[in-house]
Amino acid sequence: QGNVGQTSHQTVNIDHKRKVVNIDYNNGRNSWSFVMDYGTGFMATRILSKKVCFITRMNKQIVPEITTLPKTIRQKQKDPRSGPAPKEDSFTVSRKRIPDLSVYGKQLQAFCRGIPSYLASEGQENGWKCSICKCGDSKSLPNLIGPRN
Repeated sequence: QGNVGQTSHQTVNIDHKRKVVNIDYNNGRNSWSFVMDYGTGFMATRILSKKVCFITRMNKQIVPEITTLPKTIRQKQKDPRSGPAPKEDSFTVSRKRIPDLSVYGKQLQAFCRGIPSYLASEGQENGWKCSICKCGDSKSLPNLIGPRN
């Protein structure tokens, strides 16, 4: 049922040395975690209530560089309407589970270990369709960081 009437909490950790960003959104049953590995160019979302992980390639047209991410987040926190509106990306999720997570790097392998993991790609192909902006609420990643200028 979610966290109706309760406070949600979001944490962002940026590790410049490893080039990894972790975002945790705690909102009861609607909680999720997200990792961006700038070294491999992949990112993953783990939906906690569904016990599932989705991996996709980072779209450098949308995701800010790791060096500008803190500034982008601060700007959005001060004024959520600042900058261009977030772009809504649609993804097609493969129906086949990923058999070997090591191809996506150690960070994503550890992040998705032990739960069903699927590859998501931008665009409309055969598979399950989802929209990244509709997987959470207004504090989802695209609304937090917005598109890169």
